[in-house]
Amino acid sequence: MPRDVLRTWTFACVVAGIALAGCKSAPDPTPAPRPIVRVNGEQFPSGVPAAAATADKPPPIERTLKSDPCAARLHAISGAMLEFYALHNRLPPTLQDLQSLQDLDQPLEFTCTESRQPYVYVPAGLQSPNDTRRIILHDPTPDRAGLRWAIVMQRPRGRQPAAMWVVSLTDPLFRAYTRAPAPANPLPKPPAP
Repeated sequence: MPRDVLRTWTFACVVAGIALAGCKSAPDPTPAPRPIVRVNGEQFPSGVPAAAATADKPPPIERTLKSDPCAARLHAISGAMLEFYALHNRLPPTLQDLQSLQDLDQPLEFTCTESRQPYVYVPAGLQSPNDTRRIILHDPTPDRAGLRWAIVMQRPRGRQPAAMWVVSLTDPLFRAYTRAPAPANPLPKPPAP
């Protein structure tokens, strides 16, 4: 190899090595945004525990179910309601109709653990202008803290199945919901005899 070509290649390699070793970019002063994580329908930055993200967000569902018998009772009812809806494409006419589901490991209780009054079941739902979901079951009265437990439902839309959440609402927020019109019955009525 001619000497000039060897010098040119050596020079090019040395310059490239210096450029690569000495050209480090300064660290970006703005950190990369954290990904958003959904926990029980609420959004939180990754790495931030849900309870610590903000004081007005509900605690994780596992802790709530262990500490509040009313929330646990409503969670069991919402699971049975979703199963009934999946089987019949409608909500049950009465809460007692949920007891007929075969895979219940224990009977469902339809009374509030605090007030001992029956839950209020509204199959057509209570609607709010600020929420597409509807309250379909709720505590008859607010608790000592002024909160009501409720089951809210999002009916199927497009390819999304029906979904339900157990939520705790302040009484003023609950009172913003109004009775929704009854939906058309998806099942045909039997012919008259």
